[in-house]
Amino acid sequence: ARVRVLVPDRLAAARKVPLVVALHGAGGSENMFFDAYGDGRIVALCRERGWMLVAPRVGFMGTPVSAVVAALAERYPLDREQVFLIGHSMGAGVGQQLVAKDPAAFRAFAALGGGSGLKDASGLASEPIFVGAGERDFGRRGAESLHKSLVAGGSSVAQLKIYPACERLMIVVDALPDLLAWWDGLLAGK
Repeated sequence: ARVRVLVPDRLAAARKVPLVVALHGAGGSENMFFDAYGDGRIVALCRERGWMLVAPRVGFMGTPVSAVVAALAERYPLDREQVFLIGHSMGAGVGQQLVAKDPAAFRAFAALGGGSGLKDASGLASEPIFVGAGERDFGRRGAESLHKSLVAGGSSVAQLKIYPACERLMIVVDALPDLLAWWDGLLAGK
């Protein structure tokens, strides 16, 4: 799999670190989160926290996220209990499928500007899922449908935020501060 990886400075074998898996949208590549969305804003936010970041190339058939995480865990001191998944547009849809298939593999999931309603979301009722879309984002309807299905499936922890005056590509940049603050809170047990 083609990936880009951020390995934090001063990584110590004795201290396991969280991992963020970032899935780009259609027409993009593993470079989107590193270079495009907000000039790689998520890279700086992960670096500040000492977290690892991996962005695999995503195709319409998905991406081998579990194999990528396993390969990284063989080489680096990852906290496999703290794997955060973020997807934009098509990446949100792929992430949604990954979480639905194996919710225990991820500490939390964020679908930005994408996703779709699930027929039965009851298996995700207790999973921390953040759904964000721009007010002017054509992916907003799918994001709202995803959130609605999570609530219908019994979730009281799924969050939906619509960002005012925000469009398709800016949703990632606009949502990152809220998203990272939310992940920080999850790590702190809040």
